[in-house]
Amino acid sequence: MTGPVDENISEPSPDDFDPSNDNSRRRSPDLPGDQGLVDPEHPPLGPDATEDEWWSTTAALLIEPDQLLAEPVDQPIEGQLDLIGSSELDDEVSGEQTTEWFTFDDEAEPEPLLPRRHHHVTAVVVTHNGGTWLPAVMSTLASQTRPADGAVGVDTGSTDNSAAVLRATLGLDRVITTANEGFGHAVRTGLERVGRIEVQEGDEFAELITWVWLLHDDSAPDSGCLEALLNTADDNPSASILGPKILGWHDRRLLLEVGVSITGAGRRFTGLERGEHDQGQHDGVRDVMSVSSAGMLVRRDVWELLQGFDPQVPFFRDDLDFCWRAHRAGERVIIATDAVMHHREASAHGRRERTGSDEAEQRPHRLDREAAVHVLLAQSGRLAGIFVALRLLVGSAFHALAYLLGKDFKSARDEVGAVLDVALHPGRLVFSRDLNGNTADEPISIV
Repeated sequence: MTGPVDENISEPSPDDFDPSNDNSRRRSPDLPGDQGLVDPEHPPLGPDATEDEWWSTTAALLIEPDQLLAEPVDQPIEGQLDLIGSSELDDEVSGEQTTEWFTFDDEAEPEPLLPRRHHHVTAVVVTHNGGTWLPAVMSTLASQTRPADGAVGVDTGSTDNSAAVLRATLGLDRVITTANEGFGHAVRTGLERVGRIEVQEGDEFAELITWVWLLHDDSAPDSGCLEALLNTADDNPSASILGPKILGWHDRRLLLEVGVSITGAGRRFTGLERGEHDQGQHDGVRDVMSVSSAGMLVRRDVWELLQGFDPQVPFFRDDLDFCWRAHRAGERVIIATDAVMHHREASAHGRRERTGSDEAEQRPHRLDREAAVHVLLAQSGRLAGIFVALRLLVGSAFHALAYLLGKDFKSARDEVGAVLDVALHPGRLVFSRDLNGNTADEPISIV
């Protein structure tokens, strides 16, 4: 249906199209106010308009008609883009400064805070029935922007294809098979095969710093992980142990760790909300109590000084105990969030193929709790250790009661059994206390 005709609309006069007239743009009868301003030289496009007509009309919206160049610009669109941001056009516009919409200044790369040092990195990959995730780990290890200088694989009695994957990627001479006596034992075995890195006097790399990079068979580093760790080490030369930001395996933004601590009751503490996603809210280099062994970069001399991981803490909390002893030896532990590692946490969640005889596979909760109790007692003073033991026993009793109310009898048994198992093996605590005392220069309160 056609609406009534507005009789107040008059025919345009010739003056309406005079370029010298300030009102050379007439109003469209369809739009009120300034929305209906139409440039007569660039009328609205019809359905058959071409791309050149589109750009000409758009240019008219950016520049007033009396500011356009006298001669028509017969250039391709790219040339017109340059023209709008050019200084010649700025000269034509008196009293105004146009914005260069189409040019961007690239930000210069920041200069390193300190001179870069020479590094030698040995990657140690430890596997145990991790054939599901190991191919991804080896692929990301090979694609590092700063490759490791050497690598060795240690298989701890896997019954799947883990050893075969290691041999196919590293070579037969760089893969060792050993018993499953813990992560620390496997790393020591691998480093014995590699040997020490010797530098001759007067060599340009006389100040070479040797590192050990620890990798699980379910921890895949981002391509720039090692480079970011070494850059952070150069910016913080006093740091001897560094760890990456740990994200989820399937949910690539899920935050798992940005440093780890332990509560007085022996519970693992990350400072993260459950299901928290990474948005950069925890980014930044900072000192932490501990970093995960998945992706830990540790100086070789510090590893040897501390004699590696405590063999009395074979499966869980070994990284916490190691970093705690490093703090007491006067070393520095930091988190480098520019480095990213994706971790499946297969052992903690019981995702590995079970062989039926591996205690870590059968009772992960029991071993984790037992390790936590052991570490807290080993790092406590003689007098304080008595009160710590009582607190741990009472705390485990309350947790066991909660499990019983929830009819989780196995977890309740593991809570109490973990504390009793540590109490019934005092020789293990004596060994760990002696290991700690051999290198401890700082008081317990340093952590």
